Amino acid sequence: MARAFDETAKDLIITNRHDALIQYERLEFASAAVPTNDHYLPLLYTIGLQQPGETVQFLFEGFQHANISMRCFRIG
Repeated sequence: MARAFDETAKDLIITNRHDALIQYERLEFASAAVPTNDHYLPLLYTIGLQQPGETVQFLFEGFQHANISMRCFRIG
Protein backbone atom coordinates (compact mmCIF):
# COMPACT_ATOMS: atom_id res chain seq x y z
CA MET A 1 0.00 0.00 0.00
CA ALA A 2 2.82 2.43 0.82
CA ARG A 3 4.52 1.80 -2.51
CA ALA A 4 1.29 2.24 -4.46
CA PHE A 5 0.53 5.51 -2.67
CA ASP A 6 4.11 6.70 -3.23
CA GLU A 7 3.88 6.00 -6.97
CA THR A 8 0.58 7.88 -7.13
CA ALA A 9 2.11 10.85 -5.31
CA LYS A 10 5.13 10.76 -7.65
CA ASP A 11 2.85 10.85 -10.70
CA LEU A 12 0.84 13.74 -9.25
CA ILE A 13 4.02 15.69 -8.52
CA ILE A 14 5.41 15.13 -12.02
CA THR A 15 2.15 16.10 -13.72
CA ASN A 16 1.60 19.17 -11.50
CA ARG A 17 -1.74 17.92 -10.16
CA HIS A 18 -1.32 19.72 -6.88
CA ASP A 19 -5.05 19.74 -6.07
CA ALA A 20 -5.03 15.95 -5.84
CA LEU A 21 -1.98 16.09 -3.57
CA ILE A 22 -3.79 18.56 -1.32
CA GLN A 23 -6.85 16.30 -1.19
CA TYR A 24 -4.70 13.23 -0.56
CA GLU A 25 -7.31 11.65 1.73
CA ARG A 26 -9.27 10.77 -1.42
CA LEU A 27 -6.37 8.83 -2.95
CA GLU A 28 -6.26 5.06 -2.83
CA PHE A 29 -4.35 3.73 0.21
CA ALA A 30 -4.10 7.21 1.76
CA SER A 31 -5.44 6.15 5.15
CA ALA A 32 -2.82 3.40 5.43
CA ALA A 33 0.08 5.34 3.89
CA VAL A 34 -0.59 8.61 5.75
CA PRO A 35 -2.02 7.65 9.14
CA THR A 36 -1.07 11.11 10.48
CA ASN A 37 -0.38 14.10 8.26
CA ASP A 38 2.60 15.52 10.17
CA HIS A 39 5.06 13.93 7.74
CA TYR A 40 2.94 14.58 4.64
CA LEU A 41 2.15 18.28 5.04
CA PRO A 42 5.76 19.46 4.42
CA LEU A 43 5.45 17.99 0.91
CA LEU A 44 2.50 20.33 0.27
CA TYR A 45 4.34 23.40 1.50
CA THR A 46 7.34 22.50 -0.62
CA ILE A 47 5.47 21.69 -3.83
CA GLY A 48 3.48 24.90 -3.35
CA LEU A 49 6.70 26.80 -4.10
CA GLN A 50 6.87 25.38 -7.63
CA GLN A 51 6.56 28.13 -10.24
CA PRO A 52 5.16 27.63 -13.76
CA GLY A 53 7.79 26.05 -15.98
CA GLU A 54 9.84 24.63 -13.12
CA THR A 55 10.43 20.90 -13.10
CA VAL A 56 10.85 18.45 -10.27
CA GLN A 57 13.90 16.22 -9.98
CA PHE A 58 13.77 13.27 -7.61
CA LEU A 59 16.99 13.06 -5.65
CA PHE A 60 16.15 9.88 -3.75
CA GLU A 61 13.46 7.25 -4.11
CA GLY A 62 13.40 4.53 -1.50
CA PHE A 63 11.76 3.16 1.61
CA GLN A 64 12.77 2.80 5.22
CA HIS A 65 11.49 -0.28 7.07
CA ALA A 66 9.77 -1.35 3.82
CA ASN A 67 6.82 1.00 4.32
CA ILE A 68 8.04 4.58 4.90
CA SER A 69 8.73 6.50 1.72
CA MET A 70 11.87 8.59 1.90
CA ARG A 71 11.24 10.28 -1.47
CA CYS A 72 13.15 13.54 -1.84
CA PHE A 73 12.85 16.05 -4.65
CA ARG A 74 14.20 19.34 -5.85
CA ILE A 75 12.31 22.01 -7.77
CA GLY A 76 14.28 23.81 -10.42
